[in-house]
Amino acid sequence: MKRKVIIVGAGIAGINAAIQLAKAGIEVQLFETKKNIGGRCFSFTDNSTGDIIDNGQHIFIGAYENFFDLLRNLNTINYIKKQPHFGINYFDNKGSTKLSTRLSGGKLPLAIALFNFRMLDFKSKISIVKLILKIKNIQLPSEISCHDFLKQNAQTDLAVKYFWEPLILATLNQSVEKSPASVFTEVIKIMFKSVHNAKIFFSTVPLSNLFEHIDTILKSYNSEVVKNTEINKLSVINNKIASCYDKAGNIYYADAFILALPFDRLARVFSNSGICDDFKKNFDFSPILSFYFWSRKKIDCDEINALLGTKSHWLFNLSKISNLHNPKYYLYTVTISNALEMYKMSHYEIAKIITDELIYLGLIRNSTGIIHSKIIFDKKATISIDINNSRKRLPIDTDYDNLFLCGDWVDTSLPATVESAALSGKLAAEKVINYLKGI
Repeated sequence: MKRKVIIVGAGIAGINAAIQLAKAGIEVQLFETKKNIGGRCFSFTDNSTGDIIDNGQHIFIGAYENFFDLLRNLNTINYIKKQPHFGINYFDNKGSTKLSTRLSGGKLPLAIALFNFRMLDFKSKISIVKLILKIKNIQLPSEISCHDFLKQNAQTDLAVKYFWEPLILATLNQSVEKSPASVFTEVIKIMFKSVHNAKIFFSTVPLSNLFEHIDTILKSYNSEVVKNTEINKLSVINNKIASCYDKAGNIYYADAFILALPFDRLARVFSNSGICDDFKKNFDFSPILSFYFWSRKKIDCDEINALLGTKSHWLFNLSKISNLHNPKYYLYTVTISNALEMYKMSHYEIAKIITDELIYLGLIRNSTGIIHSKIIFDKKATISIDINNSRKRLPIDTDYDNLFLCGDWVDTSLPATVESAALSGKLAAEKVINYLKGI
């Protein structure tokens, strides 16, 4: 008998779950509230320049196995470009230096790169290497912050400022003081397993293009994407989900259901359905600010650049990343993680802070070369996972036999990244398949 599964939410988690199930011969209906798919990974046209830009710059690392498998299934893996050699350019007010290696095998090249890194003294380098070697055997309670963990392991102030803090902000979108060391150590175990895992990958096309084939692929498996349709209620009978409803009152039936939603939307669906939604009090969002700017003048920087001693965290050279060749300007973006304090600032105030910092770091001489800028403040960029709630992330299984959850914020042991989202979708699909085998 043909089985059917309804998935609510066409972000990365929902898309991956849909593909896994469709390939297993199960009919899928993938519902999305908006006209676009991809969740937080989407693109739009800047009205002033006509350029297509992303809702914030995304980078990927070689360890993102599940996310890259998803792109292979979507036939868009060729849109991803990897660094030929591992390397990150760092800027402070004294100049720039690279953390890089041209070697490609094992852990040793990363240690060599570290020892050639100008911004750290010898004591700091030794402390980092010792901790990386030790970290694979460490298991931590969730209450220990990254700050306390690093201090307990003799990390110097230089090591924290120039090495650990940029990694924590990039991966957890949270301050060093609030980030759970239990989650961050899992990241380090994966990243520093090999040079390949640490290499940085970029999308050479707008993010929306990475998911553009999902409609065609699902149709080939007798499944479909249903856009502009918000599922807002479940019908519960005998500890199972019997059906779901959209806002217009239409009813949809399936053998199993996956909710691939951010926690606030999941809470609303649960509340409408008479299901306990107390979990929502445990979580909040952590915003990311992106400052796109078009400049007449070329900045001497790499594709990815860490900015130190400033509120700005990363500078991306989008002209290099996307191979953009426009004789009129160069395109860049600065990102600021955990940017809640800037939420109520004006465009002028934010632009001045960032341009002043770029001048302070010697990246630009003044702001006169900037011909246009756009600020994207993504208030719900990621869930805020901290030392108080990391153990409260919801499991994929629920109290209802045929209802499963997925998303970057559910309990995958990874931070809320695209890899966590892709992994959760895969795990949810596997649980659905096992459930359907038993009915």
